[in-house]
Amino acid sequence: MTVRLGVAAVGLSAILGSTTGVAHAAPSVQAAPPALTLVGALAAQPMLTLSARSIAASRTLGVDLAHLRSNTTYEVIARKSRTDRSTTKLSVTKPLTVLARVKTDAQGKHSARFVVPLSWKNDHLIEVRKVKGADLVKGANDWITVTPRKPSLGLSSDSVQVGSEVQVVVSGLRDYTMYEVFSGESRETADPGTRSGGEDPPAIRDFRTDANGRALFKLAAPGRPGNDYRIEVRKKKGQAPARSAQAWLTVVR
Repeated sequence: MTVRLGVAAVGLSAILGSTTGVAHAAPSVQAAPPALTLVGALAAQPMLTLSARSIAASRTLGVDLAHLRSNTTYEVIARKSRTDRSTTKLSVTKPLTVLARVKTDAQGKHSARFVVPLSWKNDHLIEVRKVKGADLVKGANDWITVTPRKPSLGLSSDSVQVGSEVQVVVSGLRDYTMYEVFSGESRETADPGTRSGGEDPPAIRDFRTDANGRALFKLAAPGRPGNDYRIEVRKKKGQAPARSAQAWLTVVR
């Protein structure tokens, strides 16, 4: 008996797509994976950077803000504190302390300075929030360790001409207290080893500190040209000078 397979072979070949009778799987068509959106993944996160990790109360601290909304008003605030870095127990201060109010530029940046409150001690968390809505900015925060206040005195220049003034800034003193400036010692500029001074030097001028134990004022040249004068401060009621709050000032023609 003769079996005729021609038609069957042709039909099978048509079904499998090959004239050889060997099956070839048709390549599957897969949808292309969706393109990755990198905008969110690569977008810079809001940042807050402090100029120091530790600072004495009543001193000025710098803060840099970046990657915030452009041309937007924010507040630098503090509302949480801790006794030290090892503890997980946080204290919440109510009401919170607003340290500075800033407005970012077109790039969402801003740099500011604020005074560390005189009453602070231990660690404080510095944060940022939008003024409109008071929403905290996630991730934009950092801790600052506050050490006890330390009286200090700074001059805008280390020399001043006769008849001119120099600007003085003091910090770390008692709040809302009257102090006076005096010069307890002088020396010849050309010969620093030659020094003179009295036991009870007279006051040059007085001033009053603010809520943070600070004051900013102008001071006239205290003596003759060619001499250096040690500028110091003391409480008006009480003659003991504030330790470490002193600086030398040279008087020139």
